[in-house]
Amino acid sequence: MTALDRFQTYNYDPLNPNKSIPLTPIDRVSKEVARQLYREMVRLRRMEEALIREYHPADEIRCPSHFCVGQEVAPATLSLLLGPQDYLFSHHRSHGFYLSKVHGMKGLFAELYGKETGSNGGKAGSQDISEHSSRFYSGAILAGAVPIAAGAAWGIRNRNEKNCAITATGEAATDEGVYWETLNYAALKKLPIVFICENNFYSTYSPQNKRSSSLNISERVQAFGMPVKAFFGNDVVLAYQE
Repeated sequence: MTALDRFQTYNYDPLNPNKSIPLTPIDRVSKEVARQLYREMVRLRRMEEALIREYHPADEIRCPSHFCVGQEVAPATLSLLLGPQDYLFSHHRSHGFYLSKVHGMKGLFAELYGKETGSNGGKAGSQDISEHSSRFYSGAILAGAVPIAAGAAWGIRNRNEKNCAITATGEAATDEGVYWETLNYAALKKLPIVFICENNFYSTYSPQNKRSSSLNISERVQAFGMPVKAFFGNDVVLAYQE
């Protein structure tokens, strides 16, 4: 079995834990796309593992850091799909999304270590790191980046540009009223914006079923008249196609 073959070894339905569903076959995309997706996911995983090893033992990282191990699919997919003029607004687990827009690691590493050569001069740290020249922004916890992304989308529409804004959050952001207010406004004004929700079913230590009567966020989104697609977050081929 090759590394690429492992793309399709397992899958499950998080809303029905006892139900297994097959991953999208890897041959649904070209070999070059498959290699690029795999390379981006491995690059992100190795980077995070390296930072985790240094986080407390060396104690030289100058800021709280939230890692995205196990959530490599969304940023890896975006790294192939986003254009340079698109805006990307990330949550505080931002390292993967940073790489999907900025690509290079030097500014990220320097920022985490509090160096002047960091993307924000060592002053923003992991949670609020941004790269204006690449149109990447993170932070504004919790769900605060969502309305900011809608503002960027409003500007795109007013300027008659062809790019778009993307906002990525965890499912805990949907516990905030501003998330739904922004979604409603975006649907009403038909803004060029994409909302990505990475649902890992936990807000810190609080499971989703202790915070919400329904685990199916997509059903709530549909009530606003916005098109929505929900799928297993580690199905990288399906994520790329959708």
